Amino acid sequence: MNKQNTINYFAYGSNMPLARLQQRVPSAKITGVYFIKGYDLRFHMASNDGSAKCDAYYTNNSEHCVWGVVFEMLVSERDKLDKAESLGVGYSDQLVEVVNEKGEKLEALIYCALLVDHTKKPYSWYVNHVLMGAQQNNLPETYIEKIKSIEYIKDEHQTRALSEYSIYEDFE
Repeated sequence: MNKQNTINYFAYGSNMPLARLQQRVPSAKITGVYFIKGYDLRFHMASNDGSAKCDAYYTNNSEHCVWGVVFEMLVSERDKLDKAESLGVGYSDQLVEVVNEKGEKLEALIYCALLVDHTKKPYSWYVNHVLMGAQQNNLPETYIEKIKSIEYIKDEHQTRALSEYSIYEDFE
């Protein structure tokens, strides 16, 4: 990919698994594991499906950090990601500085929740996407344990739940 035609995207939630993100943005390629300081991973974005989704919630606390995966993707596919993330309705977008364990820094696009509802819980399949992405990309074990501790609910729409799990069956 030509660097002039690409953008870095920091996925910290359900887009961390390559199989899921490439369904939305076929050009996505993993750059590496990064984190952002002063943010905390929360499952409180009020989704239109009645559940909660992830948010990189800005706390300005230097002890908080959100781990995730930076993907390089074509700028021409950004509108697909914006649509999937409900840009302007569910999430806002911003550019942030992300850092890897070697101290290397990149500017990357992230999506942060606009609608927060602390009473909602994520569906089990959604937490599974986040957990699979964290494990596939070898995020720190303490961070994986944090994700495993998230309380979730069962999605009563079994067709949707099966569809969400099925993306991994066809991925090579």
